[in-house]
Amino acid sequence: MTAQAHQDPHTQTQLRVEIDGTELRTELADDLLEVRVDTGVRTIGRAQLRFLDRGTFADGVVELGKSVAISSVWPAQVVFSGTVTGVGIEATDRGATVTATVHDQAYNLSRDRAVTTHQKMSDADIIRSTVKGAGLRADVDIPGRSHEWAFRADSRLGLVDEIAGRLGCDWAVLEDRFAIWPVTGSAPWARQTPVVDLGVELIGFAVRREETGPSTFTVRGWDPEQQRSVTGTATTSIPGDRNGFAPAESRTKSAVLATGQLSMTDAEAEEVAGGLAAAAGRVSGRGRGGFLPGLRPGGLVTIRSAGSADGTYYVREVSHQVDSTSLRTTFVVGDRPPVRLTDPWRAPPPASSLRHTGITVARVDDINDPDKRGRVRVALEGVSDSASSSWARVLSLGAGPDRGLVVLPEVGDEVLLAFEDGDVRRPVVLGGLFGKQSTVPEPALAPNSSEVSTRHFVSREGHRIEMADGKADAEQYVRMALADDRSYVRIGKDKTEIYAAEKPLVITSGEGSAAASLTFDGRGNLTINATSITMKAKRSLALEGMDVEAKASTTFEASAKTRAVVTGTTTVIKGSTSTEISGAVVKIN
Repeated sequence: MTAQAHQDPHTQTQLRVEIDGTELRTELADDLLEVRVDTGVRTIGRAQLRFLDRGTFADGVVELGKSVAISSVWPAQVVFSGTVTGVGIEATDRGATVTATVHDQAYNLSRDRAVTTHQKMSDADIIRSTVKGAGLRADVDIPGRSHEWAFRADSRLGLVDEIAGRLGCDWAVLEDRFAIWPVTGSAPWARQTPVVDLGVELIGFAVRREETGPSTFTVRGWDPEQQRSVTGTATTSIPGDRNGFAPAESRTKSAVLATGQLSMTDAEAEEVAGGLAAAAGRVSGRGRGGFLPGLRPGGLVTIRSAGSADGTYYVREVSHQVDSTSLRTTFVVGDRPPVRLTDPWRAPPPASSLRHTGITVARVDDINDPDKRGRVRVALEGVSDSASSSWARVLSLGAGPDRGLVVLPEVGDEVLLAFEDGDVRRPVVLGGLFGKQSTVPEPALAPNSSEVSTRHFVSREGHRIEMADGKADAEQYVRMALADDRSYVRIGKDKTEIYAAEKPLVITSGEGSAAASLTFDGRGNLTINATSITMKAKRSLALEGMDVEAKASTTFEASAKTRAVVTGTTTVIKGSTSTEISGAVVKIN
């Protein structure tokens, strides 16, 4: 499109439109009624081309998926490039028009939505990998701190923009190049600062500064590794190269303490505090004028001949509009993000790649914690067949230094998962879940009762600890048993039992030579082994057996205060050296 009707009177430049690398035919360029290009930081750029439809437009010139490049003739530079994503026709009694909607390559970042994980990658590496997957080159200028684990639950664009907002960065796309930079800097392609004068290139310029919002941000979080709080502080500031209508030092100091900002280290808290401070700008302005192809979002512009508004500003948004009468540009500048109205009945926000505020169900897929901290890893099967969490801590009763109940879930168990402060990098397993496939070991309620009658803990192999709270004495007990129920200990109101079927049962006290033991061999035999054994009965003591043998290595003594009787069908009293029988009266036969 090079018709004189589309020539700007100030810059004496023209627009050129190319589709799939070919400039528009003359007749189609003559039917081009309007071109509008809208670009900005942290947004998908869009252009609209409106043509007069003479009934022959369906010749395939403008079709979905075709590439479009819009350039200025002088200076020769690309103003916008992208792909046709929509074509519409509007017909009235005055005729018909065809409008082609074109989005820049940032649109490719928004087209897919998947769940993926990243291991041991920095924010910069994550962005490079994400952008490269959409066919874009990446120019990344952000902090390079590494994450053990990161997660994407949204589109590529959603993840990139969420990281940008968290760290106080802006991003934009130019042709096939994606760039992200701190808001205190500028886009890498904005190497020169255009200078525009009111009354020459500019028709009007308005700027406003605000003294609202905090000036200092302190982010406070928690380090689960060191079990201590972390803090980071940042103050709002304006870079020295942005002196347009710069606010003076605030007379009133205000500060904000921000919690729940997904910070696990002091360095991360500093980064997040910087991101909050960067979004708390005070200056915003808007200008309009002739065609200004040199203005780009993320760059700078110097305003002159505007009185107190003279100075250099950060460019946030640029719009070019071309029709049969003129070429003109409007732009938004300043360090204050625009306030946008939202629909109160809008759909819920898209999934976050950094936060998850609710709880979810997952399945354990690994319990071999490389750091031996009792953590597990879970598969997020509800969102992906391949996504697994970072290592998750397990909620445990009485957990503390070298104490607490240690009960890890098994691989394959269904568990309830939450996230500390909503940070998806810090999962916590709240517990396992019973269900149709994971059935309860046995009913906890007594028949025809609304009270819990038993509480039990059952291992994978079926070993169990059971506490019963029945009505009768026999139904109130604590019982620990192996799976086959042939070895158990039961302490009850009615009785106490220790049972080991066909297995040895040994009770030992002491160590080494001082040890004493009571051994049941499981075959009906009992052995008592001790340094000395004392048996006392308050009333009577009876020893009975088919064969009873008493043997002493040195001395054997049996005595009674009144009467001692030794009887038998045959009685033998024998001494290998001598035998002595004595008494006041000795009777034999």
